[in-house]
Amino acid sequence: MHPADSNYEISLDSKRTIALDELHQHLTYAGLLEGLPTRRINKDFLLEIKNVVHDKIWGSTIPYIITPHQAPIKLSDERKEYYKNKGPNHEPLVLPKITCIGHFTSNAITDDFMFSNLTIVWLQEDWAIPIDSMILKQIKSIHWDKYANQGDY
Repeated sequence: MHPADSNYEISLDSKRTIALDELHQHLTYAGLLEGLPTRRINKDFLLEIKNVVHDKIWGSTIPYIITPHQAPIKLSDERKEYYKNKGPNHEPLVLPKITCIGHFTSNAITDDFMFSNLTIVWLQEDWAIPIDSMILKQIKSIHWDKYANQGDY
């Protein structure tokens, strides 16, 4: 094993093994200065995460984003009515607490290249590692050959 080789590997459902090369994590709402997260804010966050990936990951690909669960926020009846009157995009919903950006590599998909790679984004309630078991199942089911890029050293 080379000193730069990852010691965190995942065996996909397709039997391909992928290795975690980089992992960046941050609090999902670290930049939310005022108010509650809403359906619109969450949608904007998920659109913006692609730019964050390119800032954080050295050899990033178009990220594969595992769609996160959005949970309702418990509010008083008065606050519920306030947000309801603002429209459906203002429904208070919260995403999981931690945003994780992982860059994975594997063997090439075809003989024309030396390796394949894919950046995967997921959200979970606790800092990784470990990766949440439900998220890990979703990562294992990714169709690597469809979404990963290939390259040469």
